Amino acid sequence: MRAALLAALQMADVRLIAYGLPGKALPESLADRQEQLVVSNGALLPGSTVVLTACHATSVAALTSRFLAGDARLGENLALLRQIEGIVVAAGGTCFVSWNGR
Repeated sequence: MRAALLAALQMADVRLIAYGLPGKALPESLADRQEQLVVSNGALLPGSTVVLTACHATSVAALTSRFLAGDARLGENLALLRQIEGIVVAAGGTCFVSWNGR
C-alpha cells in the first residue's frame, strides 16, 4: 500500500483519501504532503475511485461488504491479492491492476 500511496502522490493533481489506514502506518516522509493526502474512516466522496490493495485476512469481509457490494467472488480475489496487485472500483465497475518497482 505504501508503494501505491507514494506513486499516486507523485502526480501533482491527485488528491488521495486513505480509508481505514492507521496514521502511524504512513511513512514520516508523507507528513509534509497533507494538502494531497487525508486519512479518513468517513463516507466516500461522490465519484471516488477506490483502490483496494493486499490486506490482512481479518479485513477482507469488511472491505468486501463496504466496497465490493458483498460480492463473494470479488472478496475471494481481494483475499488473494499479492503486494503488487490491487482492485480498482470506479464508476460502478471493477478492474484488476498490478505494478512492480522496476
